Amino acid sequence: MHKLIIAIFFSCALMMSCTQGSKEKKSKKKAPVEIAELKFAETVHDFGTLKKRETISYTFTFENTSDKTLYIGDIDEGCGCLEIQIDKKEILPHSKGKMEVILNTAGERGNIYKVVTIFANVPRKQRNIVVTAHVEY
Repeated sequence: MHKLIIAIFFSCALMMSCTQGSKEKKSKKKAPVEIAELKFAETVHDFGTLKKRETISYTFTFENTSDKTLYIGDIDEGCGCLEIQIDKKEILPHSKGKMEVILNTAGERGNIYKVVTIFANVPRKQRNIVVTAHVEY
């Protein structure tokens, strides 16, 4: 009986500590994220007609047109045929940056349409750029 009372006591103490910790977590407020604006000079680039197994690149230019610092997070290439190189991921207000998109046509044929998604502190949390080409086979 004595062991049962001790077990119940420790169970109650454990539940109270878990409940107390979750209340503390809920009461913490996240700092608001400042929204910046990412503007690309162009959002679509057509590489034209390419040969199979050709590697080609294009550099997109962009600007942070807001008064807040732009933070670029993840970049989703969407496929293994694209590689993205960016000169910086933190862009000060009214500053510019460059994003190189490298396309490898190995394994591609016909008309291709590839979307690159850039996640950042912008409205709707993302921006897209597109590259297209026709790969001869």
